Amino acid sequence: MSKSNIKGFSILQIILDIVSVPLTIVTLYFGIIYFKDAFRIQNFLVPTSYFGGSFLFFFLPIFLKFYILNKIENMLNYKDIFNNYKKKLFTTCFIPIVNTIIFVIFIRKLLKLNVNKDYKDN
Repeated sequence: MSKSNIKGFSILQIILDIVSVPLTIVTLYFGIIYFKDAFRIQNFLVPTSYFGGSFLFFFLPIFLKFYILNKIENMLNYKDIFNNYKKKLFTTCFIPIVNTIIFVIFIRKLLKLNVNKDYKDN
């Protein structure tokens, strides 16, 4: 494989990394709305929402990135590069894992503030 193909594929990986960031932010916004509603419905839904929501909201961009890269691999036969990229799975997943932990901590505080405010208004 020529060096220009390798460079083009690396640029594509960077673009996919950049695209996954706004996708995560958008899903975070909808996640806040979802968690607030779930908390108001019934308390027992909250732990389920945290785990299900955090996996959906933060691992979806990574899943999409690997799905797109896999499609490109099949079309262009970039076997060697994609195998090297799959070896970086841990580092690729590190940021979403940290985001998930931060998300759960801050959303819990946000929910407590909003719930207390709602009860005081009534």
